[in-house]
Amino acid sequence: MWTARVQLPGWEDCTVRDWAYQGKTRRYYSCLLQSFSGIAEMDTMLTALQSYVKPCLGTAWTERSARFSDGTGDVTYVMGPDNPFVRLREAAYENPKEWIMRLDVENPPEPAAP
Repeated sequence: MWTARVQLPGWEDCTVRDWAYQGKTRRYYSCLLQSFSGIAEMDTMLTALQSYVKPCLGTAWTERSARFSDGTGDVTYVMGPDNPFVRLREAAYENPKEWIMRLDVENPPEPAAP
């Protein structure tokens, strides 16, 4: 069970999701932050959210950042290849034009059922 020490107000559509990847079942908790006016506004929020999330995780977590061809980016915190991750990810949807941010927290993977 994941218990947050810092609450992030304004998040919605919080759900637990399962998906299979490379023979393992992964479960993660995902929340959506309401639409932004564009990438610049999202980037400002991403930086602010990093200042909340990173201190909660501790020194064992490594931070990785990426920027994609559509201009969106993400910041992922990991402990190792099969350990949980925490991801702040920006997304842009074209129809209708919408800019959103997601917070994903993944549990360690479980072996897939035979």
